[in-house]
Amino acid sequence: MSQTDVEADPFLKLLTDALRAGPGSPQWHEAVAKLRAGNAGVEPKEADEYQLLLRAREDLAHGRDFRAVRAGPGFTRKLIGGLEKEKTGGGHRALPTATIVAILAVLAVLAVVAAVVFQLLPHGETGHGAIDELAGTYFANESASNFDRTMPAGWHAIGKLPLETASGLRAGAGAGLAGGGLVADTPVPGSQSFAFEADVRPPHPNDAVVAQVFISTSADFSPDRGTSAHELVWQLIGDTQQVALNGNTEPALPAATTGPLRVRLTMSHDLAIVELNGKRIWAGPHQLGDAPRYPGVRFIRKTPGDSIPAVLSVKTLK
Repeated sequence: MSQTDVEADPFLKLLTDALRAGPGSPQWHEAVAKLRAGNAGVEPKEADEYQLLLRAREDLAHGRDFRAVRAGPGFTRKLIGGLEKEKTGGGHRALPTATIVAILAVLAVLAVVAAVVFQLLPHGETGHGAIDELAGTYFANESASNFDRTMPAGWHAIGKLPLETASGLRAGAGAGLAGGGLVADTPVPGSQSFAFEADVRPPHPNDAVVAQVFISTSADFSPDRGTSAHELVWQLIGDTQQVALNGNTEPALPAATTGPLRVRLTMSHDLAIVELNGKRIWAGPHQLGDAPRYPGVRFIRKTPGDSIPAVLSVKTLK
């Protein structure tokens, strides 16, 4: 059929234009509407519209030598897309279940990574309100013990290093690497805030013996050094001091070589503060869980030496 023949019949031209333009086009909707109106109210299904238009055009052109109608660019994509859009009411498609599961899995992994990063971050001094609140806690009950040639009640020895009390609690004679100290018989509940103080007399600059003030979450101490797996520790090594948490040590800081040094470890169910002579040197989450707390003092002898540190007294405040 020539272009003139097509244009002579407006409806045939409309059908031709609709088939070329594809589903969703104005020509498509106009042609379908006219066909529905002319079929005495018979409503074709959406999936049959293409066949309806094509059959109507063939009927009009029956017996004529007409030019074949070829689909325009993207016709198949338009047809499938138009039918899907009609089926879903034109709204947005819901996300596939696999996509939702993948998104939830990624979010879970990110949450775990964030938790691990938080635990690995250095927990040095912080200005958080919870730390300041713990530092200002008033403890009404106080239990003090002095070391004056006797071992005080309520404490027991740990480790293999012998102890002396001639002039404060000190490491006894011994050779080789060894440790020993005293730990409280009765632990403090993990949910209770408390403070543990020790007055330490430093040696002349000498690191032969390390003095430690600690809080442990276990009553099981190693027989050779008197240490446990999970502890918050302040230690004096010669003229420097360090804080260690679960075996991880913070950078060393200068410590006074005259003195005594008053060491205070304050602890709540999740936070801890370490102070020396009233100055905060470390604060943050102690990562010791909810287990009971065992305060104590300890000495680690590395080499023989004459000038060694001594613990003059300890005090527990609740």
